[in-house]
Amino acid sequence: MTSRRGFVYMDIFCTIVIMALIYSMMLFTWTRSLDRARRTVCLQNMKEISVALRAYALDYGGAFPAQQNGLTALCDQYAADRGILLCPQVDHWRKQHPDATPPSRLDDRPDLPVDYVYRGGFYSDDLPSLALAMDYSTRQHRGGANVLYLDGRAQWQPFAEADADTAQLLNSGALDVLPPLRGPVK
Repeated sequence: MTSRRGFVYMDIFCTIVIMALIYSMMLFTWTRSLDRARRTVCLQNMKEISVALRAYALDYGGAFPAQQNGLTALCDQYAADRGILLCPQVDHWRKQHPDATPPSRLDDRPDLPVDYVYRGGFYSDDLPSLALAMDYSTRQHRGGANVLYLDGRAQWQPFAEADADTAQLLNSGALDVLPPLRGPVK
């Protein structure tokens, strides 16, 4: 009886298939982790916007910036970094789809783009559950959006479970100034 030495093609094939499965599982986990990290950075941006809005309100008798001024009114004095107005998920989408028409930034100032919808005209003593700002695409972060409330709370909400005030923000005049979103942001 002769003994077999070396590999058989089936051994090599099975090894490659197992390695491909392990790689695909790791890639899936890594991608989801990066998406969560981008969502967390975006949520932190919202919290920093909240701090800047509070500082603005202290200087203006409790009034938040008007709708026409938007969040760009915060950048000169109240926000230390203009990057808080940019969502990392939108930048990621732009890098992934260089040939596609990217989602438009919200501001007409090219030196100061904004990725968040803002609804102005409120005062710091208004109803705390009012939604002030949110991602301009309601499905920007895996089927949901980050929402900033008047009381300073910022949280991710699945789009299907948006509360009444968030739905009102989506249907308010704040979105009337938005350019249409071209292409999905995932």
